[in-house]
Order: sequence, then structure tokens, then C-alpha cells
Amino acid sequence: MKALWSGNLVIGFITVPVKMYPMEKESKIDFRLIHRKCGTPIKHKKWCPTCNREVSENELVRGVKVGKDEYVILEDEELEAMKPKTTHRIEIDGFINLFDIDPHFFNNHYVLVPNKSEKSYSVLIEAMKEKSKAAIGRVVIRGREFPVVIYVYDDSLVLTTLYYPEEIEKPKSLINGLGIELVPADRKEIDLAKMIIEEMTTKLDLERYQDRYREAIMDLVKRKMSGELEVEEEISDEEVKNLMDALEATVKALKKKKKVSS
Repeated sequence: MKALWSGNLVIGFITVPVKMYPMEKESKIDFRLIHRKCGTPIKHKKWCPTCNREVSENELVRGVKVGKDEYVILEDEELEAMKPKTTHRIEIDGFINLFDIDPHFFNNHYVLVPNKSEKSYSVLIEAMKEKSKAAIGRVVIRGREFPVVIYVYDDSLVLTTLYYPEEIEKPKSLINGLGIELVPADRKEIDLAKMIIEEMTTKLDLERYQDRYREAIMDLVKRKMSGELEVEEEISDEEVKNLMDALEATVKALKKKKKVSS
């Protein structure tokens, strides 16, 4: 596997050479649009609706929308001059408690691998584990600077890029902005909901969750390749319309399930 980035993790006068690898494994299905008649993947043309013709790459520039049908054109050299310079350094600003970070700010995860720096890498891991701290800093990846947090996971250093505050929508502001007013909750309904939560409280086990859509698609692909074309349609349960009915029915079902299993 090719490293996404390589450079130095810098803490004061300490330098730890590392390589960065993506932690997430791609599993989504890559759909292509195919011409049904000949089975050829189609190509998308760059089309100008005003000139009513296809345009070539050398005719294109980038623009920022500033009003209705109004754009400010930015040249490639102007954009290049604005890019943060790649320093191949992860600059650490300090150490924090990992759980002080709102998880909604977590973006992408990467594994930092020692690059001929096994000893300093191990020392840093053990020190961070014993102090129960994570490092906070910044790095430039592919021309963009990100705030990052580095922490110990599975006896390795993991780097997670963070969203900037302006990139995260405040849920309450969004709801208010849509003109939605929340209705005060009824005490009896709250108590029933709490009973459901109590009955459904369990230990976290992410292994039980699989990408059922992907599995179904791949199964369909295999069946089509083998000539079995029929697709079974799943029939959903009837929706319970009334909230109180739904709450009571759920509590009843959970109690019945618990009685059967015990």
C-alpha cells in the first residue's frame, strides 16, 4: 500500500519521521452509467449552455459564486499562490484530553507508521498512554491545512483530521432556521420512551453491523451473472401511526421478547 503522506511529527525539538496511511477501507460499490444498447460506459462532456457547445480543458477557469448568475473568476496561478505550503511536518501545538473534542468534529482517520523511527515512535506511544493524553496540531495534506488530533489506538498512533467550526452546522440553529417549533413532550410518553431505552440498553458490538445494501447488491450481481434474475421484494411491517400506540406496542414487544429469552 502506498503512503498518502510522509514527513515528521514535530513536538518541540523532538522529531518522529512517520508515514500516513488511510485507516478507512473503501467498501462502497462503484456504479458506472452504461449505454444499455452496447454496454459501454458513457463519458461526461463539459458543455456550455450559453454557447451551446462542448468546451475543452484549456477554455475552463474556476470561479466563486457571489450572486445570482454572478461569479468572480480566479486564475490557477492565483489559487496556487493561496495554497498553504506543504512542509511535510505535523506541527503539535499541545496535548489535550481526547474526549474534550466534540466527536462531530472528527473527519478522516489515518494510521501513522514509523519511518525508521521505531524507538521514538514507541516512546511517544507509551508516554501518551501513561498520561492519557492526545496531541493537537495541524498538517497540510494535498494543498489544504487541517487541524488534527493524534492519539493512541490499538498500540499505534492514529491521526484524525478535524472539521473547522464553520464547517459544522449547529442542529438547534438549523431547526430554528427552518421555522420548526418543538412540541413539549408529554410525561407519560417520556416515561414509556425511558422504559424502551432501559430495555434496549446493551453492550456496544460494532461487529454485528454489516453493509446489508452492499451485500444485497453483490448477491444480485452474482445471481445475474449465473442467470438467476428474479429479485425478491421485502415486505415491510405496517407502520404504527399514533405515537402513544407505537410506544406501548414497543414496550410490550420488548417485554415479550425478554420473557421468551429468559
